[in-house]
Amino acid sequence: MNLRNNRLVALPKASFSGFTRIEILDMEYNRLQILPSHLFTGLSRLRMLMLSANAIAAFPPSLLAGLANLGVFALGRNQITSLPADAFAGLSLLEILELAINNITALPAGLFDPLPSLARLRFGNNRLTRLPSGVFARNTALVYLSLRDNMLNELPQGAFNGLSKLGLLAFQGNRLTQLPERLLADTTALNWLAFGENDISQLHSGFLNGLTKLEWLSFDGNRVSQLPDNLFQHQGRLTSLHMDSNGITSLPVQLFNSLPRLTFLSVSQNALQNITAEVFLFNRTVIGSLETLNISHNPDLSLENIGWSAISFVDISGTNVALHTDMCQPGHSIVAKNLSSIKPFDPTLPRLLRTCLPLVNLLDLSANAALANLTSILDILEPFRVDIPLSNSDRVNNPNLQVHTPVLQMSQSAVECFLEMSVFERVFLDAGQRYVDGGVRMCCARPLDSCASSPVRVLATRSVPPCPYYLRAIQTTTTNNCQTTTITTTIRIT
Repeated sequence: MNLRNNRLVALPKASFSGFTRIEILDMEYNRLQILPSHLFTGLSRLRMLMLSANAIAAFPPSLLAGLANLGVFALGRNQITSLPADAFAGLSLLEILELAINNITALPAGLFDPLPSLARLRFGNNRLTRLPSGVFARNTALVYLSLRDNMLNELPQGAFNGLSKLGLLAFQGNRLTQLPERLLADTTALNWLAFGENDISQLHSGFLNGLTKLEWLSFDGNRVSQLPDNLFQHQGRLTSLHMDSNGITSLPVQLFNSLPRLTFLSVSQNALQNITAEVFLFNRTVIGSLETLNISHNPDLSLENIGWSAISFVDISGTNVALHTDMCQPGHSIVAKNLSSIKPFDPTLPRLLRTCLPLVNLLDLSANAALANLTSILDILEPFRVDIPLSNSDRVNNPNLQVHTPVLQMSQSAVECFLEMSVFERVFLDAGQRYVDGGVRMCCARPLDSCASSPVRVLATRSVPPCPYYLRAIQTTTTNNCQTTTITTTIRIT
């Protein structure tokens, strides 16, 4: 029975009397505030009960009494503040329990004991401050457990004991200051672990021991300034590692040596300083199968060539890491905003740009004040299909320089109506063209009769160059029954 997305605010106690064959009952996205006790009495065949996204403030006694076949129960996105100790009594077949996004402050001891089949539990975005000892002791079938975004200030030793099938564990966004060394001793099947956005200052060297199946790990947003040399020694399957925003000052030389499958590594917004290239190398090749490396916003970081050619996406923004020609490989992307390594009138920059531009998918040099010498740079860019969006604040003297390839090409005839039917918020003409906001300007495309009455805002400070030229349009809105279009790429009119 599907009753979702209505305006139900209340249900009489006998609402479902006589509907004994119902197996699925969906009342999500209504305005229910109160549920009578024994509301679902007689629905012994019910397998799925969906009550999420209402305004239910209380869990009445015996609400689920008699629902022995229930396999899925969803009560998320409500205003529940507490749960009866026997809330789930008799639900031995329940596999999925959704209680996220409520205001629950505590869990009664033994609350989940009647749920031996429970496989997925979502309890994030509540107001829990602690977990009762052994709260999951009888839930050995759990494969997914989310406790994220609560107010937990500690996790008891043994909190996850017996959870040998658990594949995903999330407890980020709490108030934890430390983690017991053997907290995860039994969770040997974990492949996804997140405990970022806490206040943890130390990780024990054996904390991840036994997690040999781990593939995704995040502990960003903590206060872990030092990492043990052997922290990841048993994580041979790890592919994605997030360690941002911790205050990490250095990386042990052998930290990543046991990660042959690592493809994504992010250590942005830390306090990293000089790091030897050996940190990212193993047997003289880049660690693992590294494809993405984000070391951005480590202001004092310098780094030698680590074999950049093997890494397809690199972000060195806000560091002192120098651009290197080895980064410029076919299909690669380089984000290098606000680099202290770029100096005004740097003679090596033209050579690097000539090497990079024909090859890379993206070269983002935004917010680099040293690029004020725009004229000489434009001489380099002229042969390439590029666009330079200039913001109101930057204008020409301090441009936001972005280079995107390839450029979308449109014929003169195809672009004419597109230009004439559009009201442009911003349009950029040619590689070095300035722009001003507002006003109607001429362009080299001839108006078509069907769109002639629409204003054209092609914005430039000097005469529009003859076709062909490059054009970048952002947020275009059409009029006169012409199709609405939004374009955020470069067009080369031929």
